[in-house]
Amino acid sequence: MRVQQYYMMLNHIKGWLYQTQGENHDIDEIHALHLKHVAKLKPRKAEIGGEAVYILERRDVEDMKGNEFTEFLEGVIKYWSERGLTIDDAY
Repeated sequence: MRVQQYYMMLNHIKGWLYQTQGENHDIDEIHALHLKHVAKLKPRKAEIGGEAVYILERRDVEDMKGNEFTEFLEGVIKYWSERGLTIDDAY
């Protein structure tokens, strides 16, 4: 149930970004943004064949414990409210 709530939230954010910014992002991009800004995951740099690549640790919401997931959702809601998007308690 809680994972479904998060994906509903991602789709709501996706629609808002398109309507207000004209930006069309998929939910994986929005989730990566949440990992960077809400979960505070830092990208690490690797070099492959002389070319720099940046890797952001993948974190699935399915793997988060109850309290950790709740804090993550609260952080997502706060992040977007600071940008003008209200996400109600339905999620």
